[in-house]
Amino acid sequence: MTEKTCKKVRLIYGCALSVITLILGAFLIWQTLEIYLSGRTGPFSGGGAFTQGEVEMRLLYMISPVFLIWFAMAVVGFILFEIFTVSTQKTKPDVRYTLARLKKRLNYTVAENLQTSLNTVKREQLILKILRICCGALCAAAAVYAIVYLCIPSNFPAAENKTIPIFDMIKRVTPFVAAAFAVCCGVAVYESISAKKQLREVNKLLSAQRAAKAEGVPVTQTQSITLYNKLYNKFSFIIHSKYFLLAMRITVGCLCAVFIILGIFNGSMRDMLVKAIKICTECIGLG
Repeated sequence: MTEKTCKKVRLIYGCALSVITLILGAFLIWQTLEIYLSGRTGPFSGGGAFTQGEVEMRLLYMISPVFLIWFAMAVVGFILFEIFTVSTQKTKPDVRYTLARLKKRLNYTVAENLQTSLNTVKREQLILKILRICCGALCAAAAVYAIVYLCIPSNFPAAENKTIPIFDMIKRVTPFVAAAFAVCCGVAVYESISAKKQLREVNKLLSAQRAAKAEGVPVTQTQSITLYNKLYNKFSFIIHSKYFLLAMRITVGCLCAVFIILGIFNGSMRDMLVKAIKICTECIGLG
């Protein structure tokens, strides 16, 4: 199937889904106006007032069929977009990905004049490992502290006015979470800076390596493949696989469907509908 046909199918489906979305929105507006303008002689009891029974009846009997059609089209669209695939525009690879790819070709036995470049690469690798370990330890400590703090019943407010005690709880937990987030952001920024620095040195080493190979000098690869490198290469291959994102989408979709079905059977759907109606009619005040 040609890419032109796939694009045409996607465009037609997108237009159809947009139309049914507009129809669903129009139904919602129409039913809202119908309640507001119908007075006491409307087709439903309690017409003219946004009561729970009035809103619930209209949602179930007037809007539900359109919503089910919209939901079915959304599911069909998910399948169509996986079948009728189109090529995406290739973006410039991340500098860290380029660095990891070039390091696989690197010979760690170099001449004396290139030892400085090699030492720079090794030093940056060591610094990054230390930073990642510290970042992971800090995040783990912050998570453990927050979980332990929230699991102690005495930390929760017992007073009727819970606003001030809740703010005190937030002030106790927020600094640890903020520190962990700041450290993660800092490590991510330093990784990008370090990758650019390493890339310059790796290019120098590879250029010298290619020149030596052209002159007939034997090149031996002496880099030791550690357990860390093996695990990193394996998981990197899995994550960058074209099927990984599809598998994640299917898994999340199945979990959502399972939770929706469980919610329908245990009565949670009706409870949430009643709560939503009460919020809209008693608090916000539709109309």
